[in-house]
Amino acid sequence: MIVAVPSVNEMINKSKIKAKDTQIKLIEKAAKVWALDNYKNLSKYSGYYVSVSNLITEKYIDRSEILDPTDNDKKLDQCVYISYDLVTKGYNYKYLNCTDNTVPEAEITMEKATSNSIAVNMVCTDIESIITKYEFSIDNGTTWINNNLLNTYTFTNLVKETEYTIIGRCTNSANKTITKDIVSTTGSINNPTIVQVSQIPDNTVYATNRTIEVTYDNTNVKIPIYYIKSSVSATTILNEIIGVCGTNTLPSSCTAGTVTSMINNTWYKVKGPSIDVTYIEDGILYALTSDSKNSSSTSTYTVANMDNEKPTVAVNLTGTTANITLTDNYRLTGYKVTTTNTTPSTWDTIDNLSTTIKTFNAPSANTYYVFVKDEANNMNQATFTVEESAFCPYSVGNTWTYNYTGGIQSFNNSTCAGNYKLEVWGAQGGATAVSTGGAGGYSVGNINIANNTTLYVVVGGSGNTGLYNSTVDPIGGYNGGANGDSQNITASDSSYGGSGGGATHIAKVTGTLASIGYTSGVTNGNLLIVAGGGGAAGAKYGWPAPSYSFTHTGWNGGVGGGTTGGDGTGTLSMYYGLGGTQSAAGASTYGGVGGFGAGGASVYYGGGGGGGLFGGGAAMHLDHLVVVQDI
Repeated sequence: MIVAVPSVNEMINKSKIKAKDTQIKLIEKAAKVWALDNYKNLSKYSGYYVSVSNLITEKYIDRSEILDPTDNDKKLDQCVYISYDLVTKGYNYKYLNCTDNTVPEAEITMEKATSNSIAVNMVCTDIESIITKYEFSIDNGTTWINNNLLNTYTFTNLVKETEYTIIGRCTNSANKTITKDIVSTTGSINNPTIVQVSQIPDNTVYATNRTIEVTYDNTNVKIPIYYIKSSVSATTILNEIIGVCGTNTLPSSCTAGTVTSMINNTWYKVKGPSIDVTYIEDGILYALTSDSKNSSSTSTYTVANMDNEKPTVAVNLTGTTANITLTDNYRLTGYKVTTTNTTPSTWDTIDNLSTTIKTFNAPSANTYYVFVKDEANNMNQATFTVEESAFCPYSVGNTWTYNYTGGIQSFNNSTCAGNYKLEVWGAQGGATAVSTGGAGGYSVGNINIANNTTLYVVVGGSGNTGLYNSTVDPIGGYNGGANGDSQNITASDSSYGGSGGGATHIAKVTGTLASIGYTSGVTNGNLLIVAGGGGAAGAKYGWPAPSYSFTHTGWNGGVGGGTTGGDGTGTLSMYYGLGGTQSAAGASTYGGVGGFGAGGASVYYGGGGGGGLFGGGAAMHLDHLVVVQDI
């Protein structure tokens, strides 16, 4: 069996090393007690040395505890370095060589460069001593910044895109130093990016509003500050602006405050990395970034072809034709004529003209709405009304004349609604050999007639002359004239009564006056106007003696009435008829009494009464009717 046994020398060496480590711990412990007693004189930043000899002299450690023949009294020449740890906020104690004559080893590197700062890191090492201080300079060593035990330092407030030489220096506990330098360049500041986001960024198309977005990408700026300005008033989203920064060329003297309405030519400080600005008129948006020392170049964006002005509509209406003038400050794109006040779903195209005239022929009477829009979709409208009368072929002053036909005639106004003048003349009563029949009456009045109204016209017929030596009675005039009376008497120089003239009327229903009747005609408002017929002349007769010794010379017929008929005339009032009125028929002592639409019948050779609203009287010959439009 083979057993490996360590050599005696190896065991002795290990024992020495262990003894030495124990003694170093004793020395460092003694230094800690010494530091507690002398803490007021210690520096937290530069470090402090206490020698082993001093610890023995001041009786913090016994010499016999640390010396033996193997150390050859070297420990008496060593020290304990006391330093303050900024991280643990406590003191460290390290046994080391008090007489280190070598400088530390060092490396310096750039940690980060922004547009206004450069951060460097210096790493120093020393086997024999400890590093007690780091210093940095950016002006070639003219001034040094003592960073104590911190080996990283950041230079700020630098100029963008500029090269700097930075020197680092470290010192060890033996007060030996070493310097290292590094060349670094500050970063640039990216200009803000400005794009239109509300629609396709095509400024050749007009719009009522545009949303413009400003975006920042500043990786070289530690805490970037953003500003915007507009040449015209604009709006933003709530809380995106946090300060108002004056009207100078560059922003300055910012006053805190959140706003959404931007005043023209004023700088505003922006909260986030992007902001949306809404325009309703042409303008320029400016944006820049700052790092508190430097500013980026100003980015600009021109907002063009903004249009919030409505197009105009002017309508010139002549009859049924509307000439429509459409104008816009820029470009029209569509119009529409409708009969409803609702925005059209389809439009008639206008090829980007700023003004045009469109002709519209109305198909019917109605209120029409004209809509127009421009390229920016601004809309406007106007209305015009085409009356029924616009479709009427008649002109003011047109006249229609109706003569006697012995029947019922009609008039239709078609599309010509309006005011019409009605004139009617009754027919003349029949005469005798020595007496005249009464003239027909005259009536006139105005009436408003709606479209497509039919009026019925009845022109009265003249009364007939009294017959001589005949048993046939004279027939009364058409439309209510009464018959005359004849007898076959052969007395010399005798004649007999004529027949009454017929009335002339206009009504909304067809028929003669008598057939229409009072209720349908007057009560129900269908009878519009009436002119009575003239009364007939009475008989003249003589009777030979000795039976009768007198001769009557005859009686004239009364005139036809408009409102009231005239009485007959003659030598004996008891023998001539009386005129009718608007409410009662004309009377006669010996003749028949008139009625609605007809004259009284004749007896005893008398003349018949004239026709009318209520008949009476006697008649003449001329008969006609005139209707005149009066608008």
